Amino acid sequence: MDQNKNWNCDNDKCQKPDGEIRTLPLGGGANILVCYDCYLSEIAYRRERNRTLDKSARFDLPAWGLLDIYNTEG
Repeated sequence: MDQNKNWNCDNDKCQKPDGEIRTLPLGGGANILVCYDCYLSEIAYRRERNRTLDKSARFDLPAWGLLDIYNTEG
């Protein structure tokens, strides 16, 4: 088991097991829940991928501070 995995995060680039989780839109009404480290990884991927995509198909690159905070308190 990965000691650094934040189990509230949907991705796998976590650097610490706790911390804030935010909702990152994927498009089409879908979202992914990400910690800050996974957010940075996803945005880097999107930025690189956007270089080869048609302008109409490019990923959004929202700032971390604009994403909704996901309530992990249930």
